[in-house]
Amino acid sequence: MNGPVNPRWPADCTCFSMCGMHDVSDFVCRIPAFVGSDSPWMGYLEQVYGERPEAPFPLHELNFFYHRDGTWPASVEWPMASCVRLHTQHKPVPDPTLKKCSVEQCSRWYDERPSASRRHTVVIFPNGPLTKGHPSRGTAFYEFFPNFFNTSHPFDKEYSSESSLIHAMQATHGHLAWPNGSWVEVMHMNERVMPALLFAYNGGQMREGEHNYGCWFYPTRGSGIWINIGRSWLMSSKDEKVVLHGMVDSMKARRNDNGPSRAFKHGRRTFEDFPAEAAYLGFDAVQVLAKSLAPRRMEVMAELVILLNPYCMARNESGLAPLRTCTPFLDLRRGLKPHRGVPCACEEAASFSLNCAANSTNSTAPTRAPYDLGQGRVAWFGPI
Repeated sequence: MNGPVNPRWPADCTCFSMCGMHDVSDFVCRIPAFVGSDSPWMGYLEQVYGERPEAPFPLHELNFFYHRDGTWPASVEWPMASCVRLHTQHKPVPDPTLKKCSVEQCSRWYDERPSASRRHTVVIFPNGPLTKGHPSRGTAFYEFFPNFFNTSHPFDKEYSSESSLIHAMQATHGHLAWPNGSWVEVMHMNERVMPALLFAYNGGQMREGEHNYGCWFYPTRGSGIWINIGRSWLMSSKDEKVVLHGMVDSMKARRNDNGPSRAFKHGRRTFEDFPAEAAYLGFDAVQVLAKSLAPRRMEVMAELVILLNPYCMARNESGLAPLRTCTPFLDLRRGLKPHRGVPCACEEAASFSLNCAANSTNSTAPTRAPYDLGQGRVAWFGPI
């Protein structure tokens, strides 16, 4: 469903972009916290969710916005530039072929009283192979948590326990903890577009879907694509695993087995064994409220790791093709209310980022993925 046509405003101009931290900080502090039924934001939201949301809509809760790429309908006003130069050593920039909109047009999208500026980590989702110069699909952003990088264990000095740290993080944009069984908006990108630095830290290997590593999603409120997290293990960061290790040791003693194997034995990310351990304990997913791209890197974003076996844990051993962009084995939903059961049918050829491009415009019938989380799930096949 497309948003309303507005012939008054040109479709090929931009008011804002989200191609870097400064762009995002400026954008976030200038947009309104809530939008009414007469706001131009309603056309954008209707395009994202396939239906017009009720007003007032809490825009301040979103931490993901789509870009106006080549697939965006010309009839729907959305002055957000896509990003280019994603594949170079330089920082991404707004598409230089797009002109700036008029002050009158842009002012309709902004709040008259900007909020205080905040610092964010930015994740740009690509539409295709970076070396081909494809424009971006959208940007997710996660607010920096104060003093998170001061120590490897932030709660040692400021918080009495990891649970108190998790509670404090709920006030930080993009780092929400979700109750078991929640539907969460997400994005996913093809692992083949990972930055060169991250690929090096991975030991030159593609990890997703193999060796008990899981399927890695980004929690992105505003994507309009939902997944149910089932029964999840919650971590403030991927370094806080003391309790998880203790539970695994206890389970190994009861089962009298060797427990989960280490996900990868090569590269500098061999410490990322928590998906294997959580799956061994029978969890459907792991919520990581804060992680950095690599050690000593000053980024911090949230991630959601799905543990469905073998589709997210042992694809090669099970004769499955390598994981790419889409996850058809998971029950993805679209729209404003995921419990209605409207499916999201992803298309590999449409983008290197998660999409619902294969959906028919008239499709409203709910469908069930072959293996829903919590429905006949086998969480652990044993050490690989």
